[in-house]
Amino acid sequence: MDIEKLSEFVCSLFETKDKTLMKFLVVDDVTSKIMWFVNKKSKVTYNVMTTTLQKEGYNDRSYADAIYIISTQSKTLETLISHLQHPSYHSYYIYFVEEVSDHIIEMIGTADIFEVVDSLKVIPLAWKPETPNLFTTQFPSSKGIISYLKYQNARPTIVYQKFSEKAKNIAIQICGNTQEESDETLLLILDRGFDPYTPFLPNIGVYGQAVEYGILNDTHVWCNGVVIFANYTKEVYEMDQSTANDFLRKVADEHTTLSNEIKRKMTENVVKGGSTIVLNELSYQKKKVDKKIEEITCLLEVTNNVMKKMTEKYHNAEEFASYFKMHFTTPLGKKNEIMEVMEAIRDDTQNLKYSKMVDAVFPKNLRCNGLFDKKRLYNFYGLYNSAYVPGIVKILDNVFNYIKGTEELVLPFQTVKGSIKQTKKMVVWIEGGVSLVEEKAVYSWSKSHDTFPVLLCGNKVLTPESMLSAFFH
Repeated sequence: MDIEKLSEFVCSLFETKDKTLMKFLVVDDVTSKIMWFVNKKSKVTYNVMTTTLQKEGYNDRSYADAIYIISTQSKTLETLISHLQHPSYHSYYIYFVEEVSDHIIEMIGTADIFEVVDSLKVIPLAWKPETPNLFTTQFPSSKGIISYLKYQNARPTIVYQKFSEKAKNIAIQICGNTQEESDETLLLILDRGFDPYTPFLPNIGVYGQAVEYGILNDTHVWCNGVVIFANYTKEVYEMDQSTANDFLRKVADEHTTLSNEIKRKMTENVVKGGSTIVLNELSYQKKKVDKKIEEITCLLEVTNNVMKKMTEKYHNAEEFASYFKMHFTTPLGKKNEIMEVMEAIRDDTQNLKYSKMVDAVFPKNLRCNGLFDKKRLYNFYGLYNSAYVPGIVKILDNVFNYIKGTEELVLPFQTVKGSIKQTKKMVVWIEGGVSLVEEKAVYSWSKSHDTFPVLLCGNKVLTPESMLSAFFH
């Protein structure tokens, strides 16, 4: 997923008729989360971001146009109708991120007594890009998926995991909205029960850890008007903390050296009365390098905070690794609730405390066989020699080999539209949420299968704690 391209798409919405007026981007509590990649320092040009519920929205703002990017939730609609009946902006450009009913259109038309609504459109943004490799949605699953497919102009083959009523219902709803002949995209809809184990594992990628520990803020997302995720996910956020820190320090040193060298040349140019054109070019180069140093410094702050939080939570590398050592032997120290649930999921006969609950929440007929092979250990700071392989990788390998004609499908799937055999790229939806351990694994898998891109998506991003909470509720 190209976040820069997505930003350009949103940028196109800010084209208004009167170029002399200011522009206010108006969002609600749903779309504000979707629009995290929009920043007034970026290519997207607007003057102020506000929300539909702020009282100052009723003040006289005839000097500005309002660009509404909103959902159809009732409180948003009520506020919009009130604004239109007592308009504060010069013109209103209204974009809903989800389909709207005729009733809503009629309500807006009736309220627009001053004829201030310049345009009313639906845009396919009922989904939130988490990273270039992952999106989630706050909307019903089928609505979020359909919206993304429309944004990409994709007409997928639709396949769902058998024995999952949730996956089946989503597939049927999507199929009803995509009547055209399928292209080369495969939409694979999985039930979280296919692998309930991986979301309980701690993250080792920097981005995954930053989310798990809750340390990201707007400064980390943005720096100099650049979406850091878009530029650095592939380079840094998928690395473990130690590797990322070493990499960033090396890059920072290289850019600092380069900045000093450019500064030396600028000084030399001035002393010798050199060309103004050359001086301007050197100045431009130095600004670019210095901005890059700021971005690297920001990312180093993330990696340093990750190490601090990781130490607070797991105390040491051995305790962290005990979650993975479970595959081979008894965990170090006292087992906690997460570990006990993990044991029950692995069908460990020694753990009966949660076995019945696990079978009720994650029925065995949904699970992918062979996911919990004891030979699969996690390679963490060299403590173990082999690596744990999340279930999603097993699925991707199997589907990829099935398309090539070298394997049969491991999980029982049902095709509701199209043919798997024609697939050249995949969108994998996991109903119940996605672990960033999986996101990291899918990213790595995609790198080794660069002609077969895969995008991961789900209802939400799962952490070990949120997965445990979902398990009990």
